[in-house]
Amino acid sequence: MLDNIKREKMVAIFRGLHLDELLSKVELLLNYDLTVMEITLNSPSALETIEALKKRYGQAIELGAGTVTKPEEVKQVKDVGGTFIISPNMDKGVIETTKALDMISIPGVMTPTEIQQASGYGADILKVFPATVMGLEYIKNIKGPFPQLSFMATGGVNEKNVHKFIESGYDSVGIGSSLTASQNDEDLKRQLEIYTQLKYL
Repeated sequence: MLDNIKREKMVAIFRGLHLDELLSKVELLLNYDLTVMEITLNSPSALETIEALKKRYGQAIELGAGTVTKPEEVKQVKDVGGTFIISPNMDKGVIETTKALDMISIPGVMTPTEIQQASGYGADILKVFPATVMGLEYIKNIKGPFPQLSFMATGGVNEKNVHKFIESGYDSVGIGSSLTASQNDEDLKRQLEIYTQLKYL
């Protein structure tokens, strides 16, 4: 799971979509060899969607949950086949429960103090959110004292700026609203042709 994120450099974030709205997007992602996808828990029937997608695609897909803020939610995601947990915030209980269940932990951080604490609790990747607010220079500076840590940019990342985020020092990105808002397959294909090139940067 962790190797897949580092290889593909992207997590596709689906928020607010029903299962039948997701299927064509998931198929396209897999056709472009993009396998890591997140269903946010504030989506309709999120846990049922994760379970249905895992049953349908099995090992071909790496599926996790986002907007996870409580330890009990981590356990629910594990029960339906999720393999990673992404949060908008940094919560010790969520991180430690995630690691205890042998899942990948990706909490949201912003300050050096949060980065140090999350790493100490066992986080695997640190999600800078919202990344566009922090600017491209932020990660260059923060990697000075934390060169060994992995960072993901989320919040405002899209096909127009994604290469700049990777080139500035982020190890991966979370792509959300631009995917969710894609109204047709041609629009999504155009975006995926850009995102699939990230693995070569």
